Amino acid sequence: LEEARRLVDEATARFPLRATLWLDAARVHRLTGDEVGRRRALERAAEVDPEHGAAARLLAEALQREGDLSRARALLERV
Repeated sequence: LEEARRLVDEATARFPLRATLWLDAARVHRLTGDEVGRRRALERAAEVDPEHGAAARLLAEALQREGDLSRARALLERV
């Protein structure tokens, strides 16, 4: 997993406007138990591509788990 983390860090640094790479980073963070890193990566994915359905859904799920239902709903309504 350390290799995966290194690779997604390199990829997101090199191509920061690719939402799919940020989603890959979120998956790696989830697998390593880094929920803060996962949330940051999901936020970035949704920021760089506000209409990316998977990014919006995954971020909305994270927000819902944290109790931020209004933001989760608003996020899903815009895609």
